Amino acid sequence: MISKIASASSSSKAIAISLLFSFLLLILSPVDATAQSAADTTAQGNNESANIYERFEKVSSLRSQGQYDRAIEILKGIIAEFTKSDEVLRRAYNDLVFTLMSKQDIDGATESAKQGLSRYPDLAADPLYFPPRVNELYGNLRSQMYGSLFVATNPKSCRVFLGEAFIGVSPLNMKYVKVGGYTLNLSKSGYKDESSPVRIEPGSPTSMQLSLQKEHGKKWWLMRAGPGAVLASVLAYFQLRGEKGTAQPEPLPGPPSPPSQ
Repeated sequence: MISKIASASSSSKAIAISLLFSFLLLILSPVDATAQSAADTTAQGNNESANIYERFEKVSSLRSQGQYDRAIEILKGIIAEFTKSDEVLRRAYNDLVFTLMSKQDIDGATESAKQGLSRYPDLAADPLYFPPRVNELYGNLRSQMYGSLFVATNPKSCRVFLGEAFIGVSPLNMKYVKVGGYTLNLSKSGYKDESSPVRIEPGSPTSMQLSLQKEHGKKWWLMRAGPGAVLASVLAYFQLRGEKGTAQPEPLPGPPSPPSQ
């Protein structure tokens, strides 16, 4: 009898341990899956970084060997692939411009530099890795493609739009604005919207100072007119209504005509 009880007790303990072990696995499995997913993401990022580094190294090697077309092909592929990585794109544009310069393709280098500056107006090549002529090209093109804009308003803190694009709150100073004609639109709660044409000239600062007029409701007009004017307006209104409401008496009939003889 005792042996049976002991056997049953051992069996219960084994079942309890098994259930506990299963419960722990159930809890820990999502954590392990999350950790594995994070590890996979990190590994993928490291692989991409290593891959892009190898591709830039390949470009440098090809350029040193005079194989410019192959280097240009790789760089254009990087630009098309890494559209969301600013760091990679800046490096790729710098390498592409330098490679085209090395190939003596000045028109191609200029066009690629324009594309890079259209995306990154402050684009600059690291002087430790690229010759000065790359940044000289950027500087010349930047002065042709961009001007600056300063906007001051009365009152301050107006919302400023260049065309339909919101660019900030006044006072506002934009360092890089593409050359061309725009409509400057201003808005502020409690004020009338204001618009003004503006022309951005290449390499030149443009300054705009604009004032907005307050919006006035009925209450403002009543206060502006004064109590006397309001009372006079009310009396005139009721007098006019009284004149319109008074009926004019019809004339009495005249005497009858004499009998004919």
